[in-house]
Amino acid sequence: ISLMSAGILDMRRSRQSKASSLLRLREFLRQESIPVGLAAEVQRQAHERFEEAALYHEDQVDALARLSRTTRMKLICAIRMPALVTHDFWRIWSCISMNALKALCLKAVDFRYLRSEDDLFLPGEPMSEALYIADGQHVYAQTPSTSMVDDVVSSSVEGDTWVCEAALWSM
Repeated sequence: ISLMSAGILDMRRSRQSKASSLLRLREFLRQESIPVGLAAEVQRQAHERFEEAALYHEDQVDALARLSRTTRMKLICAIRMPALVTHDFWRIWSCISMNALKALCLKAVDFRYLRSEDDLFLPGEPMSEALYIADGQHVYAQTPSTSMVDDVVSSSVEGDTWVCEAALWSM
């Protein structure tokens, strides 16, 4: 019964926290005289993100810090390696030197968990990393002001796709 009570209290606190955050957001938008259309977009997106299931980055999981360094390194490689070896170059490299690939996983591979409407990168920003889109569907848009196109061009990018690969070879 105490576990059930604790769960109910956690849910109630979570709902109250969400309501308080959204109220503070509305007040802030009014305070700053944000135009109605933008304020509606901001509130919609904030509300949607409160409803989404949380995806945790390894840095957000405190219990991982309690693991031995060896176990934590094995775990990190187990998480990152499958994405890395989807690229032919890294898959071949794994046959040559698995230790080098493990070192790469530990030093140079990381995950980002994007939500709907997040920007992976923006026009004009330098890109110093290759990106692997594991799942979902993303839109890549080019405009005449930032790309060598005459009209706006939007392309759909499906999961299991590498983008910005040139960054691998330009360091």
